Amino acid sequence: MLRGSLKWVLAIAGLALPALLAAQDGQPGADRVLVVVNGEQIRESELQRCLQSRRIPEDKRDGPVRQEFLGQLIDTHVMKKYLASRDALPSKAEVDAAVEKVRLLAAKGGRDPSEALEQTGYTDESLRDEVMLPLAWSKHIRRVMTEKQVKDFFTLHHREFDGTKVKASHIFLKVATDRETPKLRLAEDRLRDIRARLAGQQITFAEAAQQYSEGPSAAKGGDLGEFTWTGKMPVSFCKVAFSLPVNQVSEIIRSPFGVHLCMVTERTPGKASLEDVRQEVVTQLAQELWKTTAAEQRTKAKLEWKSQEDAPRKDQ
Repeated sequence: MLRGSLKWVLAIAGLALPALLAAQDGQPGADRVLVVVNGEQIRESELQRCLQSRRIPEDKRDGPVRQEFLGQLIDTHVMKKYLASRDALPSKAEVDAAVEKVRLLAAKGGRDPSEALEQTGYTDESLRDEVMLPLAWSKHIRRVMTEKQVKDFFTLHHREFDGTKVKASHIFLKVATDRETPKLRLAEDRLRDIRARLAGQQITFAEAAQQYSEGPSAAKGGDLGEFTWTGKMPVSFCKVAFSLPVNQVSEIIRSPFGVHLCMVTERTPGKASLEDVRQEVVTQLAQELWKTTAAEQRTKAKLEWKSQEDAPRKDQ
């Protein structure tokens, strides 16, 4: 049930194989210890390598983005301990094969594999560590994932997989959403005012989009046309649009591009069955199980923060 390529296995844990090889040289800075997780150090260089290999621009590596990726590194450390306790770590031969696939991918791009890995900040040891963990997770979920879990997950999230389409419009304000700022609060206040006017029938959705939306669809009254879950719109937008009752205006949605109000005008049910999309369902379910398991294991972990600016605030 859970067969797949190395690319799929890495995707389970949120790792993008091409990204391991595509980043440019970076300057990790002082290699200080940020946090000790169950006795294992996470250093600045490890965090910077993670940010670099995921192609995060240098001017975006602070604040919430830094916290997010440091959190991911903490999860990898606690999950490594958890999977070792479940006797799920891959063999040396399995890791060797995975590393060789990464090196072959680099060679296909016309680059020297060792040079490409060095430029992304990887040593042989750190690359082996990175590919080992998703291989271990894949081995673990082969043992624990049940058919009932797969069926229940598909039933609950079928619109994400079965080809369901929605026709929707939006009112969009372009603003950075990666951190709380006065500009973001102002944009959301504007959308609240617009939503109140829509609720009071003082203006139609199309009229509001034409007057206030900052997206290219404004001239068409905010019309985005018809789309499926994947491809056209951000996931945060789709999560709302695909569950929103027809002709109802959403609450404010934040996406990587800005803030939105959404209204779905049509929904067309999809026809794909579980068997048609089983691999996609299994992959998504495995990612969700990773998140919940990592969160649970983090509560049991011993964390010693060495960088106070990175440590969670007491009010968080």
